[in-house]
Amino acid sequence: MKLNEDYNQHLSEKEQLARCLSILSTSKICAWRNNTGVAKFDDSRVVRFGTKGQSDILGFIKHGKHRGKFFAFEVKAKKNKPTYHQHNFLENLTDGGCIAGWGTSNQLVDLLEATDLF
Repeated sequence: MKLNEDYNQHLSEKEQLARCLSILSTSKICAWRNNTGVAKFDDSRVVRFGTKGQSDILGFIKHGKHRGKFFAFEVKAKKNKPTYHQHNFLENLTDGGCIAGWGTSNQLVDLLEATDLF
């Protein structure tokens, strides 16, 4: 599942995101791409969606018949780091007992392997 680290570090954020979603789908983890932003319409309406700092990938990891853990992962390429709001979002989830992290696809694999749910 993990890529050679030299090769992995050269992938763009878009490529990292696609790889992370692929890893999650083959791992039978229910996860999806989560977008946040603003839509502006011709009639001057402005619609905001998502929460500031919300992670790129959200989902849950099922364990047991009626149990699961909420999951969030902020995808970053190269040496990029989460923004202040992204860091707070991940920290709040972790403090609440959820599984949350950030980084490249290799860091996603590390995060999942560190849980007893993967």
